[in-house]
Amino acid sequence: MKDIENSKNFDYSDCNFENYKNVENIIINNDLNSIKKINLFLKSLCENIHTNQKIYITFENNSQRNNRLSKKYTVIFRVIDFFINRAIFKKGTFLNKYYRSLSTAEVMGRAIYNNFEINDCFSKNKKTIIILSKTKSHKSFSEPNTNIILRLNRYGKDLKTFKLYKIRTMHIYSEFLQDYMVDSFGYTKKGKPNNDFRITSWGRIIRKLWIDELPQLLNLLKGDMKIFGVRPLSKSYMNEVPIELLKLRSSVKPGCVPPYVSLLKQSEAEYFISEKIYLDEYTNSKLPFLVDIKYLILAFKNIMLGKILSE
Repeated sequence: MKDIENSKNFDYSDCNFENYKNVENIIINNDLNSIKKINLFLKSLCENIHTNQKIYITFENNSQRNNRLSKKYTVIFRVIDFFINRAIFKKGTFLNKYYRSLSTAEVMGRAIYNNFEINDCFSKNKKTIIILSKTKSHKSFSEPNTNIILRLNRYGKDLKTFKLYKIRTMHIYSEFLQDYMVDSFGYTKKGKPNNDFRITSWGRIIRKLWIDELPQLLNLLKGDMKIFGVRPLSKSYMNEVPIELLKLRSSVKPGCVPPYVSLLKQSEAEYFISEKIYLDEYTNSKLPFLVDIKYLILAFKNIMLGKILSE
């Protein structure tokens, strides 16, 4: 990145930000993988730069790391490396020098969490480079959830919030990327964010097998949800629901198994149609639990026959 005009290289050990106030582009010399306290570093940068300055950060993402190791080591070694340095001891162990394994989604999420905007992201010389700029207005975010079992804020009956339990299938800090994903890539025909690189490779597998939904049994026991019904809404997705449908769906308790599974309507437009069909029948029935049973049988039939998969 030597060809970047009006730029200056920044070393992690240099805390004198006065040396960088007159340059447009600040290039971080150190790979982010080698920095122990990434959030503290990003926060310090954000507090000491101007909104018109660009920050260039470099790191080796998980895919690039796998490609590098595949040329030197066997599959068995790489599997051991995954569990030791990514799954269990993410910040490095006595087996190697300090090295933090990072996904692109995690780095982007950390940047947004520390009030940066993402201007660009690309690969160069087998590394990933992200260009950041300071947001014009400071935002306060809730603490990131790094647990394997997530407790997500969702809206249920009467639009009251509750904690939805779910197995993590995305990289950590991915929750801060929702607006970026929608603004950058939009939605698929099925109402999911396009090009969703936040999902881990093993997360895609357990999603297809519906395993990530199992912790919602706790929501059933707590009375937040029922077995069949419309899915509880996230804050960001609530704006996508038609107002009339939003009023109707807020009058009933949400469910674990949604109507689109029973009616095989998985595109975004059909998703809303399936909810309207189910809710009209459920709210007008004298025996609504029988409606749930009918739709639940249809759902399991479609799942068992492979007509529909979780995503």
